[in-house]
Amino acid sequence: MSATVISDAKARSSIEQALQSVADSAEEQLAGLEKCLELIDAHLRAGGPGWAPQNDEEWWWALRRLETLQHYDRVATALKLSQGSFNAQLYTELRSANIIHVAQSATSCGNFAALTVLLDSHPYSLAPYILEILSCAPETFAAKSIESLLRQILSLQGAPPTLPRTSDWVEINSVYTLLRRQQDQQGNNNNNGKSNSFNPPPAALVTATENLVQAGTPRYSPPTETQIASWARRRAVSVDRLTGQLPAAMELLETTRAVLHYGPESQPVADLHRAAQQLLMIVKLAAARSNSNGSNDGNSSSDEEERNDDQEGGSNALFPSTATVWRMDLGSFAARDNVGRLQILFHLTESDDLAEDIPRIIIPFLNQLSTETKPIRKIVRHALEAEAATRLSWVVAFIQLEAQRPAVFETAGDLASAACAAAYACHSFEAWSLQEKLLHAAVEATESDTASEQDEKQALLATIAQVHGHLTAARVLTKHGLSTSLCGVRDATMDDILIMVRTLLARVARAQPAESRWVDLWADLRTAQSSGLQALPIEDIRAEMCRALLRCGQLRPAQKHLAALENTVLKEELVLDAARDAVYSEENPDDATVRRALDVLKTLPDSKAALEEASFIHAAAKLRALGIEMPPLQLRQQPDKATLIQKAIATAPLKALKDIEGLLELSKSLKTGLKKAAVLSLIAEAALALGQPRLAEDVAMQLAYEGSREGWQIAARVAMEEPCSSESERRRLLAYAMRFASAEELEGQLHCWQASDSGAAGDSEIWSIPEHTGSLSTSKDTASGRDIVTTPYMQPLKEALDTILLIGSGSAEDGLLACSCLHTLGVEGQKQWAASVQMQRVGLDPAALRQAYIVGIASASMLALVSTQHQQQALEERLETPAGHHCSGSG
Repeated sequence: MSATVISDAKARSSIEQALQSVADSAEEQLAGLEKCLELIDAHLRAGGPGWAPQNDEEWWWALRRLETLQHYDRVATALKLSQGSFNAQLYTELRSANIIHVAQSATSCGNFAALTVLLDSHPYSLAPYILEILSCAPETFAAKSIESLLRQILSLQGAPPTLPRTSDWVEINSVYTLLRRQQDQQGNNNNNGKSNSFNPPPAALVTATENLVQAGTPRYSPPTETQIASWARRRAVSVDRLTGQLPAAMELLETTRAVLHYGPESQPVADLHRAAQQLLMIVKLAAARSNSNGSNDGNSSSDEEERNDDQEGGSNALFPSTATVWRMDLGSFAARDNVGRLQILFHLTESDDLAEDIPRIIIPFLNQLSTETKPIRKIVRHALEAEAATRLSWVVAFIQLEAQRPAVFETAGDLASAACAAAYACHSFEAWSLQEKLLHAAVEATESDTASEQDEKQALLATIAQVHGHLTAARVLTKHGLSTSLCGVRDATMDDILIMVRTLLARVARAQPAESRWVDLWADLRTAQSSGLQALPIEDIRAEMCRALLRCGQLRPAQKHLAALENTVLKEELVLDAARDAVYSEENPDDATVRRALDVLKTLPDSKAALEEASFIHAAAKLRALGIEMPPLQLRQQPDKATLIQKAIATAPLKALKDIEGLLELSKSLKTGLKKAAVLSLIAEAALALGQPRLAEDVAMQLAYEGSREGWQIAARVAMEEPCSSESERRRLLAYAMRFASAEELEGQLHCWQASDSGAAGDSEIWSIPEHTGSLSTSKDTASGRDIVTTPYMQPLKEALDTILLIGSGSAEDGLLACSCLHTLGVEGQKQWAASVQMQRVGLDPAALRQAYIVGIASASMLALVSTQHQQQALEERLETPAGHHCSGSG
C-alpha cells in the first residue's frame, strides 16, 4: 500500500469492486482479497477481544472485512469442490451464499460428495443441521451412497475440528452477536413469518466465516448416535410412504445399523428393520395370493408396483380384501404391536391352506417377532381373539390343526387358553357350533397331553367346562329371543342376569304362547342357570317365572311354581303385584279385567292378603255400580275412605238402600273404619231423606237390636218424627235412645216417651223438683203445654237406668222394662223416688240395692232406701196410694 492515504470514498469503491470481481485463477483472486484487507486496515484500527463498533462507519468497515474473509475461505472451498481447479462460476455462486443453503442444494441433487466436502470445510456451520440437510436428498437414492457421509457425521462427535486459518481480530463473539441480531430483524421484516420447507435457524448467518461461527457458538454439538438412529427411522418411513420402495427403506435402516456398529443406540433402527421385513413378507404373500386369485387379470407386477398403486403407497387401515390388505405404509405397520402385525398375516391366510401356511409362513413370521414385552403364546392368543371377532371358522381350523399337530403352542394349556379366549371374542349369535368345535378341540388337546400333570389337566378341563356352560346359557337365551354373546354371559353380574331373565320372559309373554312353550322355557332356564347363570339363584328365576305367568294369565303353571316357592311373603307379593297390575293399569277396568285379577288372587286361596285384595277389588266394582267412577289406584290411595260410603249413598241412594248388606260389606272391604251402626245410621238418614219412613224404622230397629251406642240419635229421630208401625216399636226405639242418651239429652227422650204414652195411659204428668228446695212442684212447657222435668234430676235418673241395664242383659228390652217401671210409679211415686235417691243411701249392700231396682223401683223398694224412722213413716203413707199399688204389681 502506498504512503499516500487513498480517500475514504475511493477506498470504499475499490473494496466493493474487489469483492464483486472474479479473477481467472485462485491466486489472483486471493491477491485481490488481500489488497482489500490492507485497505480496510488503513481505515479501521484493529480491536481487542471485546471490540464493538462505535458508529455506522466502523460497522461498515467491519462488515467488509468479514465479507472479505468469507470470500477468502470460499476460494478454498471452491477449490476442494473442483478437485483443485479454480471454477469461477462455482466461486461466484459460493462466495456470498448461505453455506446451509448450498449444502441443501447439493443434497437435493444427490451430490453427496459435495456435501462431504462442505461438511469437512464448514463443520461448525453445518454439523448442527446436517441431518435436516440430509433429509433433502431424493427418496430414490441408494443408501450405500451416504454410508461414508454417515460415518463422517458420526466422527464429528470427537474433539472439535481445527480450522485451517487463524481467526482474525474481527471474528469474535461480539461481532457474531451483532450480526445475528441484525439478520433476525431483517428476516422478520422480509419474511413476515413465512417459511420454506427448511429454514436455517437464526444462528446460520449469511455473512459469516467458519472462524466467526466457532467464536459465536459456545458449544460444539454435532449429531449423536441416538439422533442419527432417529433420523434414519423417520427417513425410512418417509421413503416408504412417498415411494412405496420398502426395500430402499430397509437398505437405509441396515446401512444405519452398520454405521452405528449394531450398538445399543441402533436397537430402534433394528426394530423398524424387523418390522420392515415382516411387512415385506406380508406384501409378498398378499401379492402372491392376489395373483393366484386373478386379481391382476393376468398381468403380473412387482410387490412395490402393487404398493405404489393408489394412495401413495397405502392406507393406515386393515382392509378386508386380500387384494388391498398390503396397502399399508411402514410407519403405520410399525405403529402396530406384534398382535396387530400377526393379525394382518392371519388375515391373508385361508383355512383351507393352513396346514401348509403354518410351517411355511406363520412360524417364520413368529420367529421375527420381538418377545421382550410379551411371549409368543400371548401374542398368538391375542391375535386369534382379534381374528375370531370376524373369522371364527379360520380360528377353529387353526386350533384344530394345533390340537392334532402342535407347532405354535408349546403346551396344551396354552392352546386351551387361546381356544377359550377366541370363543369369548366371537360376538356372533349364530356361531354356537363353531364355538363348540373350539372347545372340543381344546378338550382333545388337553386329554391327549402327556406332559402335563393330572391336576393341571383337571383344572384346564374345568375351565373349558365353565366356558361351555356360558355357551349353553347364551344359546338358551338366544333361542328364546334374547340374543346374548358368550362374553355377555361371562361378564354378567347378578343384577345383569336378573335383567336378562326379565327381558326374556317379557318377550315370550308378548307372543302369548301355549302352556307347553312355558314348560320348555322353564326347562331351558333351569339348564342355563345350572350351566352359566349361577350368580342368580334358581329361586329368583322361579319367582320371575311366576311373575310372568301370572301377568299373562297362565294360572295353572303359575300355581305350580308358586307352590314350589319357599318364601311365603314373596308368593303373596307376586300374586298381589300381578292382580294390582291388571286392575291398576286401567282407569276404568272392565269386568273381564276384574275377573282376571280375581282369578290371579285365587292362586293363593289360603292367603289373607289375597282375600283382602279380592275384597277390595269387589268393593271398587261395587262403587262403580253405585255411580262413583274412581281409578282403582286413586281409590287405594284415598286417605278418608269413610266419605266414599257417604258419597255412594248420596249418589245412588235407591241402589244403596236396596242392598244394605252389600253396603255394609263395601264399608268393611274398603276398611273405612266405620262401624256397622254408623253405616246403618247413614242408611236410615238417607231413607228419611227419600221419604221412606218404613225402611228407616226397620234400620233403626236393627240398630236397637244391635244395641250399638252410635245409632241412638237416628232411632230417637225415627221415633219422634215418623209414624211407627206400632206403639211397641216406637217405645222400643225410645228405650234404645234413652239407654245411650246422656243425662243432658235424657229429658227430651222422656218427654217423647210421655207423648207416646199419653194416648194409651191417659194424662200422665212428668213432674219436676225445684233444685234448691225439698218441696215438689211442676212446670209447664209453654210451647207444648206439657210438664217437663228439670235437668238437675236427670243425672240420678240416668244413673238408675244404667244400673238396671248393668244388672240385666243390657238389651233394648231391659231399657224398655226400666222405663216402664219408672212410668208406672205415677206422679206421686216418681216424687217419692226422686226424694229417696237424693237421700244418703246407707246400710244397704249392693245385692239388696240391685234387688230393689229389679223390683221396679216401686214404693216398697223406696222404703228400704230410707234409713230414718221419719222418712220411713212418710213413705208408708205414700204406699197406700193406688200408684204405689200399681207399681208393685208391675214389679
